[in-house]
Amino acid sequence: MIDRNHRLALTKQAALLGLSRGSVYYEPVPVSDTDLALMRRLDELHLEFPFAGARMLRGLLAAEGSKIGRRHVTTLMRRVGIEAIYRKPNTSKPAPGHRTSGHDTEKFTTSACHLAVASRSTSSTSEDEAVKVLAFLSASMLSSRPLQNTAARKSSTPIRAASSPVPNSPAC
Repeated sequence: MIDRNHRLALTKQAALLGLSRGSVYYEPVPVSDTDLALMRRLDELHLEFPFAGARMLRGLLAAEGSKIGRRHVTTLMRRVGIEAIYRKPNTSKPAPGHRTSGHDTEKFTTSACHLAVASRSTSSTSEDEAVKVLAFLSASMLSSRPLQNTAARKSSTPIRAASSPVPNSPAC
């Protein structure tokens, strides 16, 4: 790939191959024997305690007499490819695109007041537009964002949603 004895300069060879110049000069450092022994022991401990993270493994290694820091344990765990097995955050949230059951939508209804206001506001427009508005309102009864939740309402005052068709609707 890169020929150090070629008459073309190393920087030009790296540019032709699309490599950074630093990667041409980099020589990897071999892993020390102490790190290899620690990685082997970390792997054994991980098989025994799969739930142990870097902090707990550091404590286990310290109990055996190894003086090693938590961050170095984390680095070695990454290099070995092990990670603690435990419940990750937000596992109870549904996946994107996951459909939920429609049982919750049965509690929500659109009040007759909103339908009456919508039909009054569309009476001056054509019949086709009025049908579209009423179809939208009836479809909103089945959607996840209803106009009014009558099951949870405690007072007799109607609740107006932000998407209500008329800002100053009469009280129903």
